[in-house]
Amino acid sequence: MNTISFYTQITSKNKQTLDLYSQITGVKKNFIINKALEMFFNTQLNIPKEFMIEESIYVDENEFERIKNMDKEPNQNLKELLKNV
Repeated sequence: MNTISFYTQITSKNKQTLDLYSQITGVKKNFIINKALEMFFNTQLNIPKEFMIEESIYVDENEFERIKNMDKEPNQNLKELLKNV
């Protein structure tokens, strides 16, 4: 496989997570980043855009608890919506 080097900026949180994951697992950082990019592009190319959520969704603690405690089984409306997908 041909490789190149390039420079990019990432958040400090992602850098810390990358460093920690690499240290714990012994997996090289360049492998992790390359695999993440492959997965990202695969998702972008294979999932229709109407099913993609581009923005992060943030909920407060109360809303998170409400969502967490919701019924786990899909209701009839959701089943109808997804049966043709």
